[in-house]
Amino acid sequence: MTKSEIDTKDEELREYELAVLLKGENALESLILILRKHGIVPDSQSPFERIRLAYPIKKENEAEFGFLCFKSLPDKIQLIDKELRLVSYALRFLLIAREKVVSHNISKHEEVSSAPTSPQITPESQAAPAKNMLSNEELKARLEEILK
Repeated sequence: MTKSEIDTKDEELREYELAVLLKGENALESLILILRKHGIVPDSQSPFERIRLAYPIKKENEAEFGFLCFKSLPDKIQLIDKELRLVSYALRFLLIAREKVVSHNISKHEEVSSAPTSPQITPESQAAPAKNMLSNEELKARLEEILK
């Protein structure tokens, strides 16, 4: 394999995240074996926790929940998806491609807030009603006039 072929392979690798509900405690090892069979080694994973399901899935009321992050070629993802649909210990799974995060240099003086800002209400905006506004009595009189 030439250097250019290796570089193009690296460019085709995408980051994926697999969130999964597993049946049984030993199912995680089987899941990792499926990934390794396709040449994938997880980069990171969350601790898998036993959770109670809101409703039974495949007659199970509890499952192991967690997620794995890994890099793979897109064509291998289809194979993994098909295989996970066939195994009995994967109750549910969601396999998504992660987006690349672009970081920007922010100076110390700039503040970044992820929360949306609400418009500020000033006393001037509250004080003066619009010129065309009617009082309730005037509105009621106009409505009666229109309905006659």
